[in-house]
Amino acid sequence: MRIVGPGQNAGVYRVPDTDQAVAAVTDCNSFYVSIDPYEGARHAIAESFRNLVASGAVPAGVTNCLNFANPYKPENYYFFERAVKGMSDASETLKLPITSGNVSFYNESAEGPVLPTPTIGMVGLLDDYRKAITGILYPDRDLYLVGHFRPSLEGSQYGLIEFEKNGVRLPELDLSKEVEAAQLIHEANSAGLVDAVVDLSMGGLIFALLKMLFAGKDKEDVLPGFTFSLSGELSSIQGDTLFWGESAHTYLIAVQKSNSENFEKSAEKNGVAISKLGSSNDSGILLLNEMEIDVTDIYTAWDSSLADVLH
Repeated sequence: MRIVGPGQNAGVYRVPDTDQAVAAVTDCNSFYVSIDPYEGARHAIAESFRNLVASGAVPAGVTNCLNFANPYKPENYYFFERAVKGMSDASETLKLPITSGNVSFYNESAEGPVLPTPTIGMVGLLDDYRKAITGILYPDRDLYLVGHFRPSLEGSQYGLIEFEKNGVRLPELDLSKEVEAAQLIHEANSAGLVDAVVDLSMGGLIFALLKMLFAGKDKEDVLPGFTFSLSGELSSIQGDTLFWGESAHTYLIAVQKSNSENFEKSAEKNGVAISKLGSSNDSGILLLNEMEIDVTDIYTAWDSSLADVLH
């Protein structure tokens, strides 16, 4: 039975005749791999790991589909070899077995090779399907930025769109920080302190926030709003880097206001950095200082863009 469906952090499915559930996800940022195949593959493992953790699952195993161009061309083989090494090293560090996989070579056309894409499949387990987490942000919740937040425009989608270049390096990735943040989420979820979670990856903080705001649209037919209350270190980060910079080992976590104090204590006990971003409401407006952005307009553009292209 499906517990959490498409569009969330991961698909979550109850195991028949038990209280357990299986979560599954596939991930790969091929732009990252094209910049640095070793680090890009490590990021692919880490992003899959985060998506499972954000769903409430404990990551358990890895499979893959390695999509590359003609390996007899030295530059293509280099990307393949380094990506496999990065995938292997990250899986070993996170103590995740690679149980299977396949390779697809010669993916190219007259226009050139495909981006090197070591697609990662990862599964995780939940002891109790009722502990599955969604990414739905409801009104009247406190929202926290959780983890080792190191936003970078290098390799970001913002850099690709705004400056038409991917950069020359990738955001910092420390797998020990991934484990620390995951431990906090597991403990807080077990204690009933977590209301919604989304990991940061492609698109950065603002994309993750919009994903949370959009996630409940089909359920409530209402888009919540959000008021930023930035302070401390966050308020000193340049705006485009803060909102569009991409970072590993970081999550957005929504908490009911009555649980906020206990969540903050749990984060302090686990030694995981958190920053309160603000609170959600029922206004349908993103409010930052004096700037107001209508969430409905953004949702309409997002929801209709594919149909507009296909017409």
